[in-house]
Amino acid sequence: MDKLDLEEKILGGIFGVVSIVAAIFEVCTGEHSVSAVFGTVKDIFATLIVVILFIAVMRALKPKKAKNFRELLDNAMSEVEETYSPLVRKAVEKETDSEAKTKKLQAVIRYEIASDINVLFSKGNSSYIRFFDIDAEKPDAIVFPVRETFFGNSDNAPFNAEKIILKISNSIQRKFPEYTVNGDFKKNEISVEFGKTLSGADDAKELSRLIDNVVLLFVAENKKI
Repeated sequence: MDKLDLEEKILGGIFGVVSIVAAIFEVCTGEHSVSAVFGTVKDIFATLIVVILFIAVMRALKPKKAKNFRELLDNAMSEVEETYSPLVRKAVEKETDSEAKTKKLQAVIRYEIASDINVLFSKGNSSYIRFFDIDAEKPDAIVFPVRETFFGNSDNAPFNAEKIILKISNSIQRKFPEYTVNGDFKKNEISVEFGKTLSGADDAKELSRLIDNVVLLFVAENKKI
């Protein structure tokens, strides 16, 4: 719906309401024949169509409220996805997924990161791996796996998970001291505990700020560039 069409519908709705009120007032205050009254009623119903359309347009313009934290975070993450596209994307269920993976995706909020960072600089294809998981029902922590698949491994730049985990964890802790950051060298992952269960739009926005920061930290430590 373009701007001009929208303005026409809104103005039509406003004028329609005024016309109905005027018609009712005219019937109530004057002496009219039965046919004149029925004619006025017909005009009122015709105008009601415009008013109903006006109400429908206003409802469509009203922002939809997110039903849960998953939707709140998806809304907050839209800017992050746009900034780093196609490096970061939301994980979605596929028909080819196993039953176990489908259940997992329903239980968590998961985003993926391209295994080849060079998608940022070209239109080449890349596979995607898990970037982070958050429990959908109780979002009180976020987990970032540290994988050789993303960071790379070569003779000149060997993959050192412990070094990467320590560096990224310390950076997160310095910038977000209100959270508790832990590095797990056995699972090769970084977890950030929020100290509470996140719920509102402000929490989702702050979490997206954290995720944005971690994207940059991942890119800085990548050896494939």
